[in-house]
Amino acid sequence: QWAVQANQAITAVINDNLSARNLFRQVGRRFWDGRPEYSLYTNVHQLEVIIKDKDFFAHLNIEFMLFDNKGDSVAVAHKANRELRLPEKSLNLMAKSISEILAEELNILSSKIEQQLENQ
Repeated sequence: QWAVQANQAITAVINDNLSARNLFRQVGRRFWDGRPEYSLYTNVHQLEVIIKDKDFFAHLNIEFMLFDNKGDSVAVAHKANRELRLPEKSLNLMAKSISEILAEELNILSSKIEQQLENQ
């Protein structure tokens, strides 16, 4: 059993990452007054440990779509389907590896968002 639900942990990491990058005036999970200019939709297709030839791998298959609410269109899309080999079967190592993959993919996503916003 996870100490924190995976969906809550991933949402928090995404929120913290986008807030730290200062790409938007405000980043939040809920907006009470008005509709935000952009909404980020995240779909985790797979988050698992897989076994290949007696080796263990952390596997994350994730998709991000930044939706422009003004234009009703997808402004930025990013997909990642990655694996990292684990030195041993360990839930802690799996969580650490998934966090590393997520951080790297969020950096790529943030760069794509930054480029898109600069081009507007």
